[in-house]
Amino acid sequence: MDRKLRNRILLYLALAAVLAYVGIEFSGRKPVPSIHAVTPMRENLVSSISSNGKVEPISPYVIRAQLDTFVEKVRATEGQAVKKGQVFLELDVKEAAARLSEGKSKLLRAQDDLRAAKAGGRTDDVARVAGDLSKAQASAIGC
Repeated sequence: MDRKLRNRILLYLALAAVLAYVGIEFSGRKPVPSIHAVTPMRENLVSSISSNGKVEPISPYVIRAQLDTFVEKVRATEGQAVKKGQVFLELDVKEAAARLSEGKSKLLRAQDDLRAAKAGGRTDDVARVAGDLSKAQASAIGC
């Protein structure tokens, strides 16, 4: 009986090993990559990069102003690294500022006219219309 028990145990272990192997093969896992280690040594490091001496951007970018004006001052040099938001050109905005203030005054005038129209009209316009109306009535009576 001792021999039968030992054979059963060996059979079950062999069956478990075969099931484990089949499970690993069909699991879809890739084999573990092998890692090679090198023993570090103390040496002098020499590193150099050869180039043609010209630094060029990976992707050039064209910058255009939103208004027609002239460049007043350049704060960057060619080849200088710039960061996002950094000012590197100053534009002459005197003409644009004048046009902006003119536009603001026209807007205020138009808003005032709208407010007066909603209130029934300006007093000088009402007087002029009343005078024209009285003249028209006088000429209608005289006919």
